[in-house]
Amino acid sequence: MAQDKEKDANAEEKGESPQAEPAEGQAAVASQGGGAPEGFTINEEDAYTTRADYFAGSFAITEAMLAFGSVDRQKGEIKLNAKIVVSIRDAKRILLTFQQLISQYEDKYGSISV
Repeated sequence: MAQDKEKDANAEEKGESPQAEPAEGQAAVASQGGGAPEGFTINEEDAYTTRADYFAGSFAITEAMLAFGSVDRQKGEIKLNAKIVVSIRDAKRILLTFQQLISQYEDKYGSISV
């Protein structure tokens, strides 16, 4: 418990959001395929949460990349917080996971317009 509070404080100092369990009204969505493969556990010890109001994607023949960042309108700058590179197959699995997540959200809260 004390270690969690220390990690949360360190995350806040870096401008990141502390890790939290889904709050009431929030749903946890399992990864595509139902979570960790058989015989594995998920270790979130070094994981952190950060907000992004900017994202961009690119791909090469064998991989896809998503970049996430924050827009600083005063500086006219986008600060990238993370770049995630996955195989093309895993990119499609991420797509399917997000489709499932959005479908569940819209079933519960209504349609999202973009």
